[in-house]
Amino acid sequence: MIGRPSRICGLVLLAALASAPGLARADLVRGWVEGRADLYGGSSDLFTRFDNRIGLGVEGGLELFAITLFGEALMMGTDQWLLTANLGMDVSFGSSVRFTIGGYTGPVLMVFPESQAPSGTDLSGLPPEQQQALLVAGGYASLDEAEAELDLYGEEEDDLGRMAFGWNLIRARAAVDLRLMPAVYLGVAGQVGYHLLVSGDDVAAGAKNEAIDKFAKSNGIDPSSELVGELRTAVGARPVDKGSLDGFNYDLHAYIRIEL
Repeated sequence: MIGRPSRICGLVLLAALASAPGLARADLVRGWVEGRADLYGGSSDLFTRFDNRIGLGVEGGLELFAITLFGEALMMGTDQWLLTANLGMDVSFGSSVRFTIGGYTGPVLMVFPESQAPSGTDLSGLPPEQQQALLVAGGYASLDEAEAELDLYGEEEDDLGRMAFGWNLIRARAAVDLRLMPAVYLGVAGQVGYHLLVSGDDVAAGAKNEAIDKFAKSNGIDPSSELVGELRTAVGARPVDKGSLDGFNYDLHAYIRIEL
């Protein structure tokens, strides 16, 4: 489903490169750095976990012939980041006023604020009969011993919970900028991407779900039993919802760029 739009985008850009002698490309190789102010959002609830929708950051890139590689680092709040790497093609038209369009693909990493929710496994909320069934099935001497074994991933889960990662399968950009002086540009740009994104919480919950299944099977417990269901709830285990991974993101930003 994604392959065809990607190929079409590539063909359009190649055709533009081949047919537009007035493209603003003084050199076959160029690099740039820029400071940015961004308005970021998307269809996923993950974008609402940032304290702000507006971020400040930098972009750096390198263009070699028709291939463009650039990275973005945006601070979305205290200890909150949105990071991307992008590889693709773009074309520019004009000189003092320059228009650029491009298509890219690449990874995405999001770092959110620390969660205020308590971490760890608490089995004290299980009904007394379920607690006793768990102790018997697992051969535990106490509920604390069961919690220690089922406290899967521990501190690693806290770190994972602050993150989301994925891939922009296709990302389109349109920009217009004004040359203020040689090698210095002031501009605005918009980007729209189609992504696959998963949160660290979902990754940890999916791993715990598989671990609970293994625990049940190794102790001869029916995975569909009420006890196993209560355990899944207690440790936060659930399968990853694959239908929620894809979505769209958008970005509007103003920038000042220095080309090298």
